[in-house]
Amino acid sequence: MANKYCSKCGAEMPEGAMFCTKCGKPFDEGPAIQSKREHKVNKKTVYALLGTLGVLFLVVFGAMFYSEYSEAREERLAREKFVADSLEQVRKDSIKLAEQKEQALKDSIENARILSLQKPYLNLLDKYNVEDDNWGKLYFLYDITGDGLPEIWMNIKEGEDFKFCVYSCQNGESKLLFKEDLGFNNSFYYGDNYVLMEYAHMGFQVINKFYLSNNVIKKKKIYETEEAESMNDVEYKEIEEPSITTYELTDKNPIYEIK
Repeated sequence: MANKYCSKCGAEMPEGAMFCTKCGKPFDEGPAIQSKREHKVNKKTVYALLGTLGVLFLVVFGAMFYSEYSEAREERLAREKFVADSLEQVRKDSIKLAEQKEQALKDSIENARILSLQKPYLNLLDKYNVEDDNWGKLYFLYDITGDGLPEIWMNIKEGEDFKFCVYSCQNGESKLLFKEDLGFNNSFYYGDNYVLMEYAHMGFQVINKFYLSNNVIKKKKIYETEEAESMNDVEYKEIEEPSITTYELTDKNPIYEIK
């Protein structure tokens, strides 16, 4: 006969006992009496249930932990990206600001350089530009010295005489290179490092050549008409060099274009 066990505390009961000798629970031969195998099965069921609940708890807790970890990781990565982007923007802004300052400095230096070139010539125009007395006065720009900065060539009036002058700009000041009484109503032409001045009137023509020699502007007469018996016999020499545009002393635009 199989051993009997108390359905309450699981203690083994002696054969024929009417109550549990351990916990005192009365019993009979009905459903309250379980076999040792059934008791073991019940324990296994409990253990399996507890194990399942434990695994389920671990899964739920793990999912919650992983979710919180993922969110925290995404927030951390977002913060790191924001900081990195901010630092990169600051770096770019710093570089741009430095470039702007450098360009502003270059522009300031260049403007000062240009002003130092323009101002002496503007002063000359103001000096010889006498209101209501500008007839025959003119100027043009031409670089005969080859230094990249044009000289200013001027027909001016001193008293009752017309003078032809050439000025250069040196160290922010004008310097006289040439000055001579050559009349007015002249035309000008330019060649390779020289300038031609033509005077032609009433059958008379003179062509002078200006050139640089030992850093000095020299003048040389290269043509003059011979005396003719009548105007019909006069032949003017044709000049092949390109003509030079001249400006009135009141027109300062060519000076402003000096770079």
